[in-house]
Amino acid sequence: MRHVRPVRRRQVPCLHPPTS
Repeated sequence: MRHVRPVRRRQVPCLHPPTS
């Protein structure tokens, strides 16, 4: 089996504002 790099789900940036 070929070494397949870990396919991570589309990295979503911090869309929601930082909750204080």
